[in-house]
Amino acid sequence: MIYLLFLFKADVIEINHMMRDIGAIVSEQSPIIAGIEQTVTTANDNIIAGNQQLLGASRHQKKYRKKLCWLLLIFLVIAVIVAIVIIIKLKT
Repeated sequence: MIYLLFLFKADVIEINHMMRDIGAIVSEQSPIIAGIEQTVTTANDNIIAGNQQLLGASRHQKKYRKKLCWLLLIFLVIAVIVAIVIIIKLKT
């Protein structure tokens, strides 16, 4: 019976040492985990800002395409008018 108590005491002491080792490891890795958390937060902020910039660029691109289509239409109308004038002048 006394032998079992000594074994139990030895097991408790061993568990105590393991818990202290785990505590030391956790304390040692705490700054690393905080750094990772900060990096993830920064990456998230950058992703949000990037999405906003992409939305703005998309709107800008749509406006640019619309203006380009209008310019092409105006150019085509002018070209057709010039072609009609040239054809009429050549026939007379």
